[in-house]
Amino acid sequence: PTQFKRQGEAVFRRREASELRSQAKLGRVLSTGGGVVLDAANRRFLAKQLCVYLQVPVPILFRRLKAASAGRPLLTGQPLQPRLQRLARERGRFYRECATFQVRAGHGTALQVATRIARRLKAFSLS
Repeated sequence: PTQFKRQGEAVFRRREASELRSQAKLGRVLSTGGGVVLDAANRRFLAKQLCVYLQVPVPILFRRLKAASAGRPLLTGQPLQPRLQRLARERGRFYRECATFQVRAGHGTALQVATRIARRLKAFSLS
């Protein structure tokens, strides 16, 4: 958040794109920020990778983020739930465009979500 405030979103997004590519080259599993899909080059890059879209409904995102939104520059300064709804509308198609597949991640434990991902990976590798 400090870097974002000091240097602005454009600098942050350039660094994010660079880091995305360098970490992917190392074969790492990455959990990206929601804004990584805003850049068309990032979307093209992600679409060529094994990319899982963890789909979480806005009301659940709201519950998860309401206590932590102060540390997220794009979520401050306006009511959180409408902001999340707008971001979901704006970015949802980009997430789907990049995703190899989607997994519902709004309910269940982390282990249950990981199990859903593992099942989809297994089915994907068999096809």
